[in-house]
Amino acid sequence: MRAVAVVIPAHDEEELIGRCLASVTRALARAREREPDLRTTAVVVLDACADGTAEQARRWPVETLEIAARSVGTA
Repeated sequence: MRAVAVVIPAHDEEELIGRCLASVTRALARAREREPDLRTTAVVVLDACADGTAEQARRWPVETLEIAARSVGTA
């Protein structure tokens, strides 16, 4: 395995996104410890968020992408 990407669709998840991202970033860090050459990335797809989800996500070492699909499958 050379790369791992985690994509997290989010629509108004202000209350839960912090715990989710804590878990994901911790897991990716452990993976890099085991395989130092492993490339990792996490992307939060902010789908028409009207709460503080975007602000919460931007506090973490993840990429964010904003869309307005209102569809978890699209996100």
